[in-house]
Amino acid sequence: MINTKENKQAEINSQTALIPWKELLRFFARGKTIEVMPYLDLVDVGVEIVSNNQQQITRWMNQQDIRMVTDDTAKKWLDQDVWAVVCKPWVLVQQQTKGDSKIAFKFESSLNIINNN
Repeated sequence: MINTKENKQAEINSQTALIPWKELLRFFARGKTIEVMPYLDLVDVGVEIVSNNQQQITRWMNQQDIRMVTDDTAKKWLDQDVWAVVCKPWVLVQQQTKGDSKIAFKFESSLNIINNN
């Protein structure tokens, strides 16, 4: 069981992947995708979500640092890869920046976990 912040960070980091946005459209359609602004660390946001840190999550939401992926954003990303990580029941998504390297990861098993719920 993951119970320290460092363990949570390591676990979430290991599950983070660069993936074509099109592969996440079914989760977007179900209202399960959260956009994380590029200036935030995707892993750190994931840690706060799995830790259920309501105060920090609310602050980010109020400041629009995290938000539900909008229709406009979803259309913009159609032919793009995005960084993503499952923080059940959510899929956190962050736009790839020009400095990001393309790394192939198997992300499908995490998606299957939330798809079956």
